[in-house]
Amino acid sequence: MKKFFKVFAIVLVVLFAVIAVLPFIFKGKIVETIKAEVNKSVHAEVDFGNIDLSLFKSFPDFCITMQNLSVSGLDEFQGDTLLYLPNMELDIDLFKVMQGSQISVKRIQLDDPVVFVKVLKDGAANYDIAVAGDEPAVEELDTTSSDMEFSLKHFQINHGIVVYDDYTMDMLFAMNDFSMGLQGDFTENTTDLKLNGTIAAVDFVYEGLSYLTQTNVVMDINMFLDLEQFKFTFKENSISLNSFPLTLDGWLAMPSEDIDMDLKFASPGSEFKPLLSLVPAVYMNDFSDLQAFGNVAFNGSAKGLYSETEIPGFDFNLKVDKAFFKYPDLPRSAENVNIDVKINNPGGDLDNTTIDISKFHVDLGQNPFDMNLLLKTPMSDPAINGQIDARIDFASLRDVIPLDDTDIKGVVDFSLKLMGQMSAIENEEYHKFAANGKMKLQDFEMTSPDIPDGMSISQANMNFSPQEINLTNFDATIGENDLSLQGHIENYLPYAFKDNEVLKGSLSIASTFLDISSLMGEEAEEAAATAEDTAALSVIEIPKNLDLTLTASLGRIVYGTMNIDQLEGVIKLKNGKADMEKVTMQMLGGSMLLNGYYDSYDVSKPEIDFGINITDFDIPETYASFVTVKKLAPIAKYSQGKVSAKLTINSLLDQSMMPLLASVNSQGRFTSNNIAISNAKFFTQLSEKLMTNSLKNPKLKNVDVQYVMQDGTLELKPFTTKVGSSKAVISSKQKIDGGLDATIAMSVPKSSMTSLTDGVLPKGIDKFLGDEINFDVLVKGTLSDPKLAVKLGDTGGSVIEGAKEQVKEVVTAKIDEQKDKLKNEAKEKAAKLIADAEKKAEKIKAEARKTAEKIKKEAENQALKVEKAAEKKSIIEKRLAKKAADKLRSEAKDKADRLVQEADEKADKVLEDAKKQAEKL
Repeated sequence: MKKFFKVFAIVLVVLFAVIAVLPFIFKGKIVETIKAEVNKSVHAEVDFGNIDLSLFKSFPDFCITMQNLSVSGLDEFQGDTLLYLPNMELDIDLFKVMQGSQISVKRIQLDDPVVFVKVLKDGAANYDIAVAGDEPAVEELDTTSSDMEFSLKHFQINHGIVVYDDYTMDMLFAMNDFSMGLQGDFTENTTDLKLNGTIAAVDFVYEGLSYLTQTNVVMDINMFLDLEQFKFTFKENSISLNSFPLTLDGWLAMPSEDIDMDLKFASPGSEFKPLLSLVPAVYMNDFSDLQAFGNVAFNGSAKGLYSETEIPGFDFNLKVDKAFFKYPDLPRSAENVNIDVKINNPGGDLDNTTIDISKFHVDLGQNPFDMNLLLKTPMSDPAINGQIDARIDFASLRDVIPLDDTDIKGVVDFSLKLMGQMSAIENEEYHKFAANGKMKLQDFEMTSPDIPDGMSISQANMNFSPQEINLTNFDATIGENDLSLQGHIENYLPYAFKDNEVLKGSLSIASTFLDISSLMGEEAEEAAATAEDTAALSVIEIPKNLDLTLTASLGRIVYGTMNIDQLEGVIKLKNGKADMEKVTMQMLGGSMLLNGYYDSYDVSKPEIDFGINITDFDIPETYASFVTVKKLAPIAKYSQGKVSAKLTINSLLDQSMMPLLASVNSQGRFTSNNIAISNAKFFTQLSEKLMTNSLKNPKLKNVDVQYVMQDGTLELKPFTTKVGSSKAVISSKQKIDGGLDATIAMSVPKSSMTSLTDGVLPKGIDKFLGDEINFDVLVKGTLSDPKLAVKLGDTGGSVIEGAKEQVKEVVTAKIDEQKDKLKNEAKEKAAKLIADAEKKAEKIKAEARKTAEKIKKEAENQALKVEKAAEKKSIIEKRLAKKAADKLRSEAKDKADRLVQEADEKADKVLEDAKKQAEKL
């Protein structure tokens, strides 16, 4: 017996030693495989921290733990994190690893994952990170061409965060603190699946309307999965949204691209209070203490085929009868809550949908609200029959609903009746459509944490007709801001009930004071006060479905440190564009007249095209307000005076609403009677070079400059001015990077010069010169760091010309000879340059086509390999293999075509550049 225990102890020690050592033996193979899978054809920044392996956690399987996995975007998604995973555990079949076959994943556990999916307005998505390489990657689900397979039996997520932000659909979906466990055997063709999960908070916003807000979700779902038919049969299932219970029965199948279903859902035995939990304003305010009763019936179904051409039949029914709710700390209750909603569609087409809200009534204290609506054929020609009647005394709402830190009062009377088909409005047959109503709001006041300065509307009156909404008056104040509106809105019914309709109308807007920063909130106000350019904003997107004419009369507008007074003019908003007609304003110590447009149709590349008249802008204020001035005219920092201008400008804007200087096309003229310049480095150097103190802090008289800005270069046409006591003719070209190439022809009074024997004048020549000396100043470098070269101009030429004349004839002959030689050399060099470029271009095209054929051939071999490997596998694996193979061929063809196209463009560019260079020789 002792011998047995001794042998047993030895075996036990050896077993534990093997368990401890095996992870180190196979760690290299497993880590290498994982890295290869993760980094296969991914256009993203992928990183992960430590990877550990153990046999103790999941014996007899390996447990591999990966920490701090992150996937971050590139290009337009630079800095955006698609996935961050602090901890991930995978159980891997030990015996398959030891046999050298595929690595089989049996369990996955994700701890605290963060997933952020983002889709931009142009359709670009941060999850689209797969790229085609020399050997195109196979989809993750295609296990036939991978060293990793999935034989999952358990999948677990703990405390995850998932956000889906889709700008193409104007939709935001977010799950916070999401935990889920999924159990089943995915190695079998049929299996029972059990899913348990909780979500602490779900938010769902679609087209600006919040459908779920901080909603708690609990799931207990049991289903039978048939992988052959890809069919899910739901058995005992329960889901709760906040405290509202739901059950789900039936089945859903995807045997092909289409989805077939027969589903039923209901809320058995539900009461009114759980239904109220889905109303954010109610659920967020002491919901546990809420008193509520009433009968609730809720059920629905979906049956039929969902495809690209048809939808399943569905119905949705909600009925609330004689319900009531009351907060115990408030004196009044909401009573007589009666709701009857039926939505149904027999299937086939969304246009077959009928929405019937036969009753919606509630008494909020002594404030009755009634609504009914019948809507048919909503897609083709909405047929509407409904009305709304309400009279709300906002002050009494505090007795029914907790308003926390919000104070509100005022009375609104609202009534609206609609009946008819939308086609009657579109055909201007208004007699066939009833649309009558009014809204009157009086003495409305509200203060809340979001509006700490308070908002008041002394009166607002609207009248509704089939043709338009007539806004007879609207007078409001928010803090110190005031706003008055009058006008009419047309086409409001098609705009409300149909897609792609345009809201039309005309409004007059008046105000004595608007502080834009305060209206945009504290963050915007702080940003405006500290911004490098006080006029900088984020891109203002003008909705494409507006056709509005705004006649503005605004007394004063404040943004950050910029003040605009007496803004008058007409602004037309249409198709994402704002056309401005004779818009005048007082600003920067002067006035401005604008004619032109701002176009935000392509929000990634907004554009301006304006004709501008400026009168007496203060130079220091203008410099402080605009980054463009700081970049193109830094000398303004040291200048005092007024400037007027008449110009045109066309430019793309960046995301801060600032002109992209490389895209600016502008020309015009600016003038000033007097500009005083102090302590500018340029004029200090100029004064030293010309040996006169009169140029250190000069005054420029009667400045009249014509300019052109194009292709990133600002050119000042030659203009004459007086700089201090000197006359000057100035011309210059300045690049957007600040690079300067300027010429100044100056006539300097000899009496103002401190020395005549040093610098550019030959010693002793000054006694032969007149009262003024001409100099030519060549300026390089930048205005902030100028490089000056000075030479004697034409004035001294008559004195020293005789001494130069004999030498000049010899020099001229030599120069002519050298010119002829240089011309011949340039022609030969140009011909060789073009010939070499043509050879290089042909080589680029030939190599590209050769590489393209190679890519397609290798992809075809890989595709055939994938299809062949799946011939003896299950139906679903064959389908996946076929999709993967087709994707290989498609991606390879796209890459090959793109490679040929890019090569042709590159070759053409090489030849074009050579020709341009040859022309310069």
